[in-house]
Amino acid sequence: MVRIYLTGPLAVEVPGALLVREDSFRGRQARLLFAYLVLQRVHASTRQELVDLLWPDDPPPAWDAALSALLSRLKRTLGHPALEAEGVRLEATQRQHRMRLPAGAFVDLEVADTGLDLAEGHLRRDDSAAAFGPATAALCILRRPFLPGDASPWAEAEQRRLARRRVRALQVVAQVYLAHQEPLVAVELAAEALACDAFQEESHRLLMRAHAAAGNRAGAIKAYRDLGALLRRELDTEPSEETKLLYQELAHRTPSPSRR
Repeated sequence: MVRIYLTGPLAVEVPGALLVREDSFRGRQARLLFAYLVLQRVHASTRQELVDLLWPDDPPPAWDAALSALLSRLKRTLGHPALEAEGVRLEATQRQHRMRLPAGAFVDLEVADTGLDLAEGHLRRDDSAAAFGPATAALCILRRPFLPGDASPWAEAEQRRLARRRVRALQVVAQVYLAHQEPLVAVELAAEALACDAFQEESHRLLMRAHAAAGNRAGAIKAYRDLGALLRRELDTEPSEETKLLYQELAHRTPSPSRR
């Protein structure tokens, strides 16, 4: 199976062999072009799309030649015989370009998307055990950076999308640990989710429930008060009714012994 890693160091491998490394892509634009063509491969990309991707503000006067040079280098980078044998190729016509991968190819971001959606479905059916594997695999991928340092509009939009999904993955895994009586791990995961997005009330509720499950009612109350202070200060609003009801429940619950 061909495996493509777009998070962390870019890489392409087949069983037993790492064929393309991060340093095989010479420069930011080469990495950006490769990631874009992989993720957008369901349709062919026009040359104008690629120009807008690579030079969103001001294309160079000789943009056509510059684009052709980047595409030629990418084709050579992927020209290993083992990849050609697997069906990895960059197809080109006069006006369009498209990345071809074999059926079943592993692309880490797509695996993360599928795994997270699957895990959330398991949680909706109260099957936390089945949610654990796909959720933790998704989180492992989504914790890695995507095209770090690339400030192009497409890269930044994708980075924001992945950040949102990272928070969702952290929430799912925290719920799994709560369901399996590991509240202290859930506390750490909820705190990490809040470090990514402090305005996610679901993460605050998870932190409150995790503290309470660990026997730390004071921590649960503090988490609620921290949320209230943040919302009043930044948005001039209050926690939702769902969060308020959870606070009232936890504030009046008889403390339970701390769990390890």
